[in-house]
Order: sequence, then C-alpha cells, then structure tokens
Amino acid sequence: MIPTNSFDERTTPSSPSAAPPRDAEGWNQFGIARLGQRDPAGALDAFGEARRRDPGSAEAWNNSGLVRQILGRLTEAVADFDQALALRAAYPEALNNRGRALQGMGDEAGALAEFDRALACAGGPFAASVLHNRGGLRQAMGDPKGALADFDRALEINPDQVGTRLCRATARKEAGDLEGALADVEHALGDLPAEEAAAAYHCRGGIRALQNDFTGAVADYDRALALEPDNVCFYVSRGNARYHLRDRRGVIDYRIAFRLDADGAARELVRALTILDAPDVLRNCDKHLRLNDRDAIAYARRGLTLFLMGREVEAEADFVRSRELVPDMAVCLSWVIDRLRARISAFELLFPPAHSDTILLR
Repeated sequence: MIPTNSFDERTTPSSPSAAPPRDAEGWNQFGIARLGQRDPAGALDAFGEARRRDPGSAEAWNNSGLVRQILGRLTEAVADFDQALALRAAYPEALNNRGRALQGMGDEAGALAEFDRALACAGGPFAASVLHNRGGLRQAMGDPKGALADFDRALEINPDQVGTRLCRATARKEAGDLEGALADVEHALGDLPAEEAAAAYHCRGGIRALQNDFTGAVADYDRALALEPDNVCFYVSRGNARYHLRDRRGVIDYRIAFRLDADGAARELVRALTILDAPDVLRNCDKHLRLNDRDAIAYARRGLTLFLMGREVEAEADFVRSRELVPDMAVCLSWVIDRLRARISAFELLFPPAHSDTILLR
C-alpha cells in the first residue's frame, strides 16, 4: 500500500538503540527510526529535540506534525505543518500532510486546496501519492469522475501502487464499470502478499454482489474475514450477501457487527442503503416476503428504505414486524434508524425540499 502521509528523510534512519545523535539531522533520523519501532511518543520527543537544535529545520517540523496526526492531535499537527511551510513554501510533503490533516478535521475544501498546491511542486513518484490522496478526497466529496482521473494519473506515474489500484476499483464499481473494477482488483491480488489481501477480497466481493453472484461474494467475504476477523464492514457485507441468498446466517453476521461496533455497523448499513436504487430494494424485499413472510431482515430493509423515502408510517409497520420476529435485533435496528435520521437531517439542511416532504438519497 502507498503511504497517504509522508516523512521527509534525507539519510538512512539510524537504529533507535544507537547512541543519541549529536545534531538536528541525526535527531530527525532517530525520530523516524523510533516511529518504525512503533514508538510515536519517542519519535515526537526526537523530532522536538531536532527542532530545538535547529528551529529552521522544515523537515523536523513536518515529521513532528505527522506524528501528532498519527496520534489524532490534528490541530497541533496543522500548526507544525504551518511552521514547516513558513520555512519552505514549496514543500510538497508538508502540503500533502496538511491536506490529510484538514480532511480529517472535515475541511474538505481546505484539503483539496492543499493537495492542489502539493501537486504544483511535487515531482517524481511522490506526485502519485498526492494524486492518490486527492482522488480519495474527490471520491468522498461525490466527484467520481475527478477521483477516477486522479487515480488514472497516479497509476500512470507508478503502476505498482496497489492501494491506488484498489481505490480505482471502488471508483469504477461505483461508476458502474464492473469489469474494469474487477480487472483492478485481480491485478492488486496478484501483487499483494496473501496476509495483506483482506481489503482486496472485500472489494471483489462487492463487485460480485453487484453482478448478482452472491455465492462468490460470500466466498470473498469469508477470505477477508479470515484475515481480519474483527472488521465490522466485512460482517455487514457478508450479512447483506447472505440475505440475498436467503441464508439465515446473515442475521448472525449483523449481530457480530453490532457487537463489535454498533455505531460503525449502523453507519455501514446506512451507507449501503443510500447508494441503492430505492424501487429496486422495495421490489427485492417484496420478493423475499412472498417467499417467506417471516423474513425479519426483509421487513427491516423495506422499512428503512420506506423511511428514506419519507413514508414513515409504512416504515414503522415494517419495523414492528421485524422486531416481533427477531426481538434481539431491535436495538440494532434502532441504531440504524437513528443514523438514518441523522443522515436525512443533514441532507435536508443542505438541500431543503421546495415542494415535497419526500427525501430520496442516492
């Protein structure tokens, strides 16, 4: 996988067990080695010492900011990147890292501007990393064409960026280019070590599900879960595929996902629901219920879709029936409804309905 953030290192890092360095550059390398040993606190101390010895070291400020970002201290990280950029305005690593931090803080417009600035001065393979980051941001902002253009350019520069290839596969899948998406995933699986292939298997499972190959999708989700048995999204995806196969073990997958992370599972279910075509979902649920009028998941899915469409009275009747059939899933359903309600409220704030109370998210 390619890095989404970047250290600035001028020489080979020294061993963290070696004698303490004597100058700022030595402390900078010592900090990089510390982080490589999974010691962010020690790395931050080392970069602090590098800054103390040479306050004009833009590299030390950048690296210090990156460690703070890893620790989740985004405001402090941005301040460090600002110091680095005050010392060196055309500093692509710091601009890239500042963009990532701003994105983490929810400032998408600011992040996009920083990635643009980074690309204006980035050269060589590093430009591919910035394009990867900008493509991911554009995808999150609902600009699939822009995302695909960035991923394409990144892979032209560095075809070996497996992470970018998987991101492009997801973008192609969302754009309806399932064959192109599948080709990207197969390429990535050929390059990935077996123990690092979980995300690729999950991505391929999603493509197979869209091709109505739910058996193949479940097989891929099984592979992904064998590698990452605590991944909430993988359980939700397998639960969805098993639902389509009328496999009752789908309920077990949902239970496990909510036990691991109730809010994360609810968000993933809402995300999946809001990218589907509502009439198609309703037809599918009706088909399931004709085959089995005790299918609790079909009632829940239909109710949630009706809720999205503003048909809350009809939705509540389905929710009641779902809770009756599987009482222990009631709490899980409440989590999803709450997340869905929050999603709709945010959408209404951005796009207030002019002539209708019906909200349909795509």
